[in-house]
Amino acid sequence: MSRSNLLSLKFFATDVDGFLANYDVYAEGSLVMGGRRVKVRKPRARSVDGQELPLPHWERFKGTDPLEERAVEQILCGVTTRKYERSLERLDDGRASSGTSRSSVSRRFVARTARQVQQ
Repeated sequence: MSRSNLLSLKFFATDVDGFLANYDVYAEGSLVMGGRRVKVRKPRARSVDGQELPLPHWERFKGTDPLEERAVEQILCGVTTRKYERSLERLDDGRASSGTSRSSVSRRFVARTARQVQQ
């Protein structure tokens, strides 16, 4: 049996929170990584009877809070919204990313500081 078949069998019929699930399908998704949103393949879990199952780890890592924190931190350190993307670590694998434009960073900065002022 080939290595790719073994890998697909590893994800097929895996136990998720006590449920037998199939992981043979992927969808496009994005996660927060290094101050930006990065496109990745999201595994889709379905119960044996075909219902979509939530992936707790995926939900935890797809949030936007780290993005807001990073934008505020960078701006308070003197990085302009124009230079925000250059201040981030490089993605070596060539993945597509988003959330680093001037307007995107500015919106996150305004939203985060407005919430902090209201508290």
